[in-house]
Amino acid sequence: MSLITPWKFWPQKVRLILITVTTSAVLTIITLLVISLIFPTTNIAPALTGIGAVIAGLSLSASTFTSYVNWSRAKRESTLKAWSDWVDSTRDFRINLSKIIGANYGLTKKQAEAICDGKPFTISGQKISQEESITLRRNIRFILGRLERLAVGIEMEIYDLDVIIELGGTLVTRIYGRLRPYITYLHDHPNVSQKNERAYIALDAMIANMNSMEKIQRKEYNNSRRRHRVEEATREREQEDSKNEKNASSEG
Repeated sequence: MSLITPWKFWPQKVRLILITVTTSAVLTIITLLVISLIFPTTNIAPALTGIGAVIAGLSLSASTFTSYVNWSRAKRESTLKAWSDWVDSTRDFRINLSKIIGANYGLTKKQAEAICDGKPFTISGQKISQEESITLRRNIRFILGRLERLAVGIEMEIYDLDVIIELGGTLVTRIYGRLRPYITYLHDHPNVSQKNERAYIALDAMIANMNSMEKIQRKEYNNSRRRHRVEEATREREQEDSKNEKNASSEG
């Protein structure tokens, strides 16, 4: 990130820190102006009060900055752990899902209905038994349930959405897209006792946020900067290799 980076692409933590520090500085300046208007400039007491206000403002800024940095670091660390737990705990279930419906396919409406109701169905001529369907439903519930837990953590600001996007945004949106018909059927289930309109609503909100234009633009911007750094490093290596080859030739 550089000073010429568009403001909306600056990391959220940097923007919040700058806003906090700027606000503290402005409040300190306002305090000094008010003191200078109320008291005559020849009086030493207001001057001491002003100095105290400056010190208090700077202390507040430093304290706020330190607290936020510590909170932000803890938030990122907890997100990393939660993401690793989701990946590890759902790996076998995701592999089993891909084996049954295909690695590059999502659930159809009929397949989602059959799985949700624990009924047998057919995929590309292959018959899936009732037992397999129930097992698949259990797997899907586990995958979505763990994602819902991540989404709730993001809503409560325990986890950092930017970290999730950076680590596995593509994986999350892809698995959500593949299983979306299951969620839709659960929301609109004809059997009132099985209908659940609030199922995975935090996950829905997280995906919508991940797919928002600002998030997409920020990700594309960061990716372009990474590509630029890789290309630049590659050119430097090529130049260094070329120089070494010339030196070797001259020595030979």
